[in-house]
Amino acid sequence: MSIFWICVVGFSVASCFPIDILNNSTQNGLDYVRKLGVPFIEKELLSLSIPDVKGTAKTPVGSISYEITSIAIKNVLIPKSNLTVSAESGLTVQCENAELDVNSNWKYKEDNWPHIKDSGTVTLTMKNINLDVSLDLDSQNETHPKIEVRKCSLKINDVNLKFNGGASWLYNLFADIIANEVKSSISDEICRIISKMVDDEGNKILNNIPEIVSAIKTQISMIESHKSRS
Repeated sequence: MSIFWICVVGFSVASCFPIDILNNSTQNGLDYVRKLGVPFIEKELLSLSIPDVKGTAKTPVGSISYEITSIAIKNVLIPKSNLTVSAESGLTVQCENAELDVNSNWKYKEDNWPHIKDSGTVTLTMKNINLDVSLDLDSQNETHPKIEVRKCSLKINDVNLKFNGGASWLYNLFADIIANEVKSSISDEICRIISKMVDDEGNKILNNIPEIVSAIKTQISMIESHKSRS
């Protein structure tokens, strides 16, 4: 029996696996793709460019303006992930209990005289992060199938901040404000980069390897057939 191979070129490496993996058990094939994709996602997050955070806050010494700059993810851990296909939801990617270590610079300036200012660094440890991405697969045009992100939700449940340098005690007074703004910035940027990855790499793979689309459609048909008999 001849075995056809799918070679996924993208993700900065070339990865090959037999098409029988998908045809005989689509979930096995999806798990294989997931195992290839997670390290790539981790690598992309480490090079992610995150916008600076600016704002104002009231403190015991008066109103101040602050900036959190040079936000950089230094460590990524995705211990649990899942890639599934269903008739109702299409393709769904889920990551649970992920962790991020983030370094950044901070500075502030009093809004009123004598306009005292200071600066230092901040370390953020983010844990219990859950990512949920829903993908729509449009295969009506067999020669040019398309995949796009329908929904991306990233929830960062636990954040610990440690400020260093200067008047760090001052920043600890409104650490929750800083944490929420940085969480929002990182969440938006991660969903943005995931959408870009799907647009750039996902559609490239689908157009080059139509067998993936056929296998997924077969799996959905099997699910619908099983439901109709039950």
